[in-house]
Amino acid sequence: MTDAIPRTHANLLAGIAPDVETGNLPGIGRDNTQEKSEIADFMKMIERMGGTDASLSGMHLEAMAAGVEQFMVATAGADWREIGLPISIAALHEVGEALVHTRNLWCWWSRTPEPVDSGEVVIELFDTSLHLLAMVLQQVPVTEMVASMHPDHVVTKLVNIFNATWNRHFDVMQEEGIPQSHEGAVLVSYLDELSHCIISRNPVEAFGVLGAAMAIIGMNPNILCAGLMGKLHLARFRDENGYRTGEYRKVWSGGQEDNRFLLHLLTESATTGFALMLGSYDDIKPLFEIAYSA
Repeated sequence: MTDAIPRTHANLLAGIAPDVETGNLPGIGRDNTQEKSEIADFMKMIERMGGTDASLSGMHLEAMAAGVEQFMVATAGADWREIGLPISIAALHEVGEALVHTRNLWCWWSRTPEPVDSGEVVIELFDTSLHLLAMVLQQVPVTEMVASMHPDHVVTKLVNIFNATWNRHFDVMQEEGIPQSHEGAVLVSYLDELSHCIISRNPVEAFGVLGAAMAIIGMNPNILCAGLMGKLHLARFRDENGYRTGEYRKVWSGGQEDNRFLLHLLTESATTGFALMLGSYDDIKPLFEIAYSA
């Protein structure tokens, strides 16, 4: 199905109605309560993003799915769907590592938890997103993971639930009167819920919880796409430098771990870093080589 007008937040806010025949929302001009509520949510979300639409889009999701498919084929073979890979266990492992970096896991009795290491948590969330998409791809061919405006399409569901939970997190904190000092405990509850979604084999719902977790550590939605693509580039670099044979050095120049170097590229120079992550492997490889060999 070809979408005549993309379902972007900008188009919705501008009042441009996509063609009803494509299966998207009805015309903006109609008296539709649910539609008006969605537009109000979009406006609130964009305001929280500093006035710029930094939401996760269908095109982001399509690129992420294609990257994960390539990664799975490269690491496990073209028949990776048929060989029974325990991907949910891998996803749970990443959530467990994120929980450790919240530094709250073993401190609940003391009431004095250490500050959350948000950098390490977001790295583990990037890894978790990779496995969640692999779980989806086990059931849905990558050829069907294309940007769509249809509300029942899996890409639309994943994008909408991620953006909605990212946005809804802020309302929940305000409505429940949860102080900022308790954000670490809230993050732990999100990660606990995320693990339950994975155990119940519900990667779409898990993807939504991931959105709330990203919100609480200060990451906007489209950072997820850049972070995942960056991790896929890093995985390829590791493989080319002896990761499987144990020759690879994970600690790079200045004692900085490779994951931290990647996060630095992404967050310290947001515009340049984002473009690098979404670009080709050849674009970012020279930077990896310099930092690795220094």
